[in-house]
Amino acid sequence: MAADRRHVVIGFDRPEQIRGGFDRLAALAEAGDLKIVDVEFIHSIRGVPSTVRAGQIDPDLAGYDGANAGLLSQSDLDIVADAIPVGSMAAVILYDGTSIGAALTAWSGDGATVIREGLGASLAG
Repeated sequence: MAADRRHVVIGFDRPEQIRGGFDRLAALAEAGDLKIVDVEFIHSIRGVPSTVRAGQIDPDLAGYDGANAGLLSQSDLDIVADAIPVGSMAAVILYDGTSIGAALTAWSGDGATVIREGLGASLAG
């Protein structure tokens, strides 16, 4: 399934903006529609990216701590940090499968921003 690898970057300021989308993402994975490969949360402090455990952002998201495979490169982290306002956060999801439309709709509806999405595990390019 690696040929179907995709990524999405979701920007947010408050945890409640992403809970619904992650609920939808989990439902898609449980139904076998996709496989979550990596989930990383990034915080931009003065423009410098750092990864944050999901459970530190919201205890309800702690289950995603185990999904952090550390596949993002420093270049990927820098791309995300440049795309989000200083002091805000982003979730980067790498997955194998086709559509996560239901999750994207939930994230957008809850006030999060879909910063980028595309094919491949790397955000560069």
